[in-house]
Amino acid sequence: MSKIGNTILAWGYKLLADRGNAEAQYTLGIMYYTGKKVIEDKKEAMRRYKIAANQGYAPAQHLLGLEYALGKVVPKDTGEAVRWVKLSADQGYPKAKCLLAGYYLYGVGIPKDLIKAKQLAREGFEAGEESCKKVLDSVMFGDE
Repeated sequence: MSKIGNTILAWGYKLLADRGNAEAQYTLGIMYYTGKKVIEDKKEAMRRYKIAANQGYAPAQHLLGLEYALGKVVPKDTGEAVRWVKLSADQGYPKAKCLLAGYYLYGVGIPKDLIKAKQLAREGFEAGEESCKKVLDSVMFGDE
């Protein structure tokens, strides 16, 4: 896509985001995070993720929780990581269910609970999230 096309695309997402569209906020966040179609700006990406997450958009909640867990762009905060991932998982987002299952499996920011870990990993896997298989296998075969 041409530079003009990229500018128009980014402008369209910004227009939608400014009108309250959470998915557009999230998409803009990804664009700023990766530097695709806009100039890379990880702080702006986090701002966009937070707006979408506060609007209840599950993919943004998951990604924001992951960012708090990693602590690369925002300060590492396990409590915030768990909070955002749990909000996303509670909406049924498979990637968040898998991540939360791992938190329960290893007791990251929440008490260790193998039953919840297994349940969440199974639900995520059954919803098509292949990465949940590793967590499910760890629960089933005692690799925690």
